[in-house]
Amino acid sequence: MLLSVGSLALLSKFFHADIELFILAALLPLVVIRLPRDLRISEHATSFAVMALMSVLAVALPTLLGRSVVVGMVLLILAAAASKWLRGRSRTLAIAGVGAGLVVRLALITPQTHANTSEPTRALLAIGVVVLAYGWVAFLDRLVPRPTVPQGKARPAKPVLHSTELARRVEGRRRATLQMSLAMACSCVLGRVLFGDHWTWTALSAFLVLNGTVVRAEVLHKGVHRLVGAAAGTVGASMYAGVFAANSPATLGALLAILTASIALRPAGYAWWVAGLTASLSLLYSYQGQDAAALLGTRLMALSTGAALAIAMAWFVLPVRGKRQPAGAR
Repeated sequence: MLLSVGSLALLSKFFHADIELFILAALLPLVVIRLPRDLRISEHATSFAVMALMSVLAVALPTLLGRSVVVGMVLLILAAAASKWLRGRSRTLAIAGVGAGLVVRLALITPQTHANTSEPTRALLAIGVVVLAYGWVAFLDRLVPRPTVPQGKARPAKPVLHSTELARRVEGRRRATLQMSLAMACSCVLGRVLFGDHWTWTALSAFLVLNGTVVRAEVLHKGVHRLVGAAAGTVGASMYAGVFAANSPATLGALLAILTASIALRPAGYAWWVAGLTASLSLLYSYQGQDAAALLGTRLMALSTGAALAIAMAWFVLPVRGKRQPAGAR
């Protein structure tokens, strides 16, 4: 993440890079590094093509939201539903689902502004960021190789599921997709009514709580962690509000440092990641010249509303009952 953002910062001396590209450069390596490493060459090419397409959509959607909120909301809901439905299917479809989730995250984090560069140029720059992310991940894999399937050995066969178990999983995925769609629709509309231009915080919170969860116990657990983390991040952000100036390199440096620390602490608890993300968003708005301190209360209420909507959908709209799965199984 640091190498990707740093490379883009150096290259931006030769061309204009919107804030969307910097956010993409920060988020994309976190996605790429979690893709399977034992992919064939054709699968790697497909993975790159899918992520490139999704990245182009990701940098274009914030501009669309700035021009037509309704159309942008509809596309957000569709992307969120696709990210939910495609998980757990074939590798290519699963990667497309991860890319759709990236589109939702980037569109909801990035400010809704009109682009300063042409659409074709933005698309080419987004693909360039994908090249940076894949390149740095491949380079680090050579320095610190991760376990892969040895060449010449076949991949372990997937367990053959009984028809009843397969039907249960499909039904669970269908319910989870419906819950995601309804939660995103409600969070977009309710967030717009209650928080005006900051409705994206409500939608982002609802999406993140439901993303990667199916069983309602999982959703409740993740939602509670999100509420606790958002509160901690809001309190932490209030302590340094006003310290960092707009368009200051120190602001970006602090933002990346907080993100790095929150990623390192994520295995200890999801609340740590949420706290770091909330504090980082505060720094992002400070970097853009907005009064982050004045928005802390609104942000906390918006995030809490989104989490509450996600929990309500998981528990009362076609709930999927069962025990919460361990983190490694999600």
